[in-house]
Amino acid sequence: DPDPTALGLRLAGALGWFWSRRGYAGEARRWLEAALARSEPAGPTVERARALRALWGMALMQGDYGAVQASAEEGLRIARSVGDQRLVGLFLLHLGVATRHHHGDPEAARALLLESLEVLREVGDAWGAAYALRDLGVAAWLQDELDAALAYLEDGLTLFRSTGERWGLTTTLGHLGTARLRAGDPDRAARLLREALSVSLEMGDAWTGAAALIRLAQVAGTVGDYQRAARLLGASE
Repeated sequence: DPDPTALGLRLAGALGWFWSRRGYAGEARRWLEAALARSEPAGPTVERARALRALWGMALMQGDYGAVQASAEEGLRIARSVGDQRLVGLFLLHLGVATRHHHGDPEAARALLLESLEVLREVGDAWGAAYALRDLGVAAWLQDELDAALAYLEDGLTLFRSTGERWGLTTTLGHLGTARLRAGDPDRAARLLREALSVSLEMGDAWTGAAALIRLAQVAGTVGDYQRAARLLGASE
């Protein structure tokens, strides 16, 4: 390739999902930050925006919310400047999540996520819309709006089932299971969380599997089965 810098940036952006699902956040950030630094003189490009999306995910995994916010803001500026509406919708989603984590402002996060959902629906991106619905459910939950949280999460779950995207499916099942427990339905919560665990095991994703076990332990504790809760917590380690 006559431009190895551009190639490196494309590779780094394309590997983002693999790195995140395998937990290679530290390695990923080194490659991504190096590729972004080399390509900065080229200015705003779709390739740079995609690499920033990958960097956003790695920073989120590491709890570096300042970097989460910064990558989402720059990515949104680039997406708007190049006129890529799908990327605009995705970066509005990322900025909504960043606002929730970095600023602890679920109301502002919800406004960004609603805008993201509208844009992603307009461009026909069911995958992105499902993630927006999932995170809207979490934002509503944080505002103590349980009915709204359940509605968003159920809609997101339906979309994830239609797209076949399993990681989004299992995380949404986890959030919905917790919400159903809060709504006083431990049986429904347990069914959702057992499905979340099953999907996690199929994918070989230890992170979502451990989260499902912890939530199942919460269900067991709620119904007074403390021995089972202890076993599940032990398995999550």
